Amino acid sequence: MKKIMILGTFHMVSEEDIEKVSDKERLENMDEEFEKLIAAISGYAPNKVFVEYERDFQERLDKAFENFKKNGGRSMNEVVKIAFPVAQRCDSKVLAVDWMEQGAAIRPCSDVIDALDTEPELKTLVDSFRTPVPDLSKGLLENFRILNSKEEVERSKAFYVNLARLGVKDYYGMGWLIWWYQRNLNIFANIASNLKDGDRALLLIGAAHKGILEETLKDSKDFEIESTEGYLK
Repeated sequence: MKKIMILGTFHMVSEEDIEKVSDKERLENMDEEFEKLIAAISGYAPNKVFVEYERDFQERLDKAFENFKKNGGRSMNEVVKIAFPVAQRCDSKVLAVDWMEQGAAIRPCSDVIDALDTEPELKTLVDSFRTPVPDLSKGLLENFRILNSKEEVERSKAFYVNLARLGVKDYYGMGWLIWWYQRNLNIFANIASNLKDGDRALLLIGAAHKGILEETLKDSKDFEIESTEGYLK
């Protein structure tokens, strides 16, 4: 059986994603907190670490990881702050599994989110499922516990699936949402193609992906999902 643990994260650098941090100055001074998180996740002992990085740029990722092992890393990107240190400690491969091509999308996510203003009742419902902004005063581990909790994973899935109800006359929300599901299925396919029996994989990815990817992996009946709960203590 192939085993995988999905660690949902907020995005520490990008300003374009839903799960991002606003207090970057505090984050830059949390080395001890990062060490606790890295030590906790390293206890899972993955032999492969998958990251939210486009598959077509694996060579660039390999070079970045080699540079990290030689010189360390100053970037606040979660791949450098979390995935690389875990992979180095566990002597793991780091593999890119994301996909970000045009695909089936006919409009960007921002247009769909803006269009929610035209349907106030639906907007209220969707907004109630938004991922909470990270509160770094609670500590890094606590924020990761919250993001990866069953409650937040279910809320995140509800946020996205309800966008399908937007502009149902011409399926306006689906103009972007179809791409979101396409992306996640492609990530699943990239993961599956890189796992064999006996592997213990870690996937570090934006928390919004965690629920749909766990469901897809389970539905395939070819993977065992390891919970983060026992590690994020």
